[in-house]
Amino acid sequence: MRTIGNSRKDTHMKRHFYSRLKALSPYIVALALAVLFSQPAGAIPAVGDSFPAITLQTPDTRADRDYLGIGGGKTFTTREIKADIVVVEFFSMYCPHCQADAPATVDLFNSIKKDSRLSKQVRMIGIGVGNSGYEVGIFKDKYHIPFPLFPDGEYTVLELLDIRATPTYIVYKIAGGKATVAYTQVGRIKDVASFITMLSSLR
Repeated sequence: MRTIGNSRKDTHMKRHFYSRLKALSPYIVALALAVLFSQPAGAIPAVGDSFPAITLQTPDTRADRDYLGIGGGKTFTTREIKADIVVVEFFSMYCPHCQADAPATVDLFNSIKKDSRLSKQVRMIGIGVGNSGYEVGIFKDKYHIPFPLFPDGEYTVLELLDIRATPTYIVYKIAGGKATVAYTQVGRIKDVASFITMLSSLR
């Protein structure tokens, strides 16, 4: 789990340093980030909290737009996703824990797809903390991620939700125009079957 600082000043300082790191070797980046983000993980939205309407760039591919049930405008919000339940992974392509967790997220997507009920109710997305669209694309292609991924190169989502570690998972339910956090997890998915059981228990 890669941890991220919690103050606005810290965020802006790390944003600058993070951009400088990207020009270095991936191995140096991984080592430097492990040292840089060494603070304990902080608070994330709790179960029962409102999940904000995050504005994201509309996917280029028709398949991703159809999967999310959104139109063809330039942007959309997370509350517009046509689903009862949305699983959001906050990751970074430079995070070794996110890289190691990628196969589990693929297994989770496929397990949801195979479930007759969950396949109709649940959608998955990923948000790349501090990652550009290009970097998110590299991560998606390298690890064959089947669900839509979105960049958060300016750390907008990070500051909005106080995400301080990657990977972090937030599951929210959409009902009556409201989005409510139903489950949170900081760290890797250790058991896909247990995650599926948790999703199945949500009503």
